[in-house]
Amino acid sequence: MTTPKKTKVAKKIEMTKIVDEKSLAITFSKRHSGLFSKANELTLCGVELAIIIFSPTKKPISFGNPSVEAIIDRYLEQLPPPSSSISQFMESYRNANIQELNRQLTNMIAQLDVEKKTDEESNMLRKSGKIVIGGMLQ
Repeated sequence: MTTPKKTKVAKKIEMTKIVDEKSLAITFSKRHSGLFSKANELTLCGVELAIIIFSPTKKPISFGNPSVEAIIDRYLEQLPPPSSSISQFMESYRNANIQELNRQLTNMIAQLDVEKKTDEESNMLRKSGKIVIGGMLQ
């Protein structure tokens, strides 16, 4: 009489967002390399593909065969031309983004100018023999 062979049964793990940043980074690293490995295996079948993902730190990571650019160009060629209303929306969205970036740049330049002026004043005071501690003359 033979006893039935006991096998381990995989436990179901509930899919939830990983909150811990360290665990998230480790899991992302393992999963994205696994994803790219599987994508690379698909290319052995003659498949052309592109994968673009953004890491938890918002860094873009891509994989493509023959290249991401070639796949995107091929995909865009097959899309119908955008309607004029969509083109106008995209243009206004782009312009709004450009305006926001220009505003941020102007603020950063102004902040840099203030920092440079403060640094120059501190250097002049140091050279004149006065000591500046925490913004107060000593």
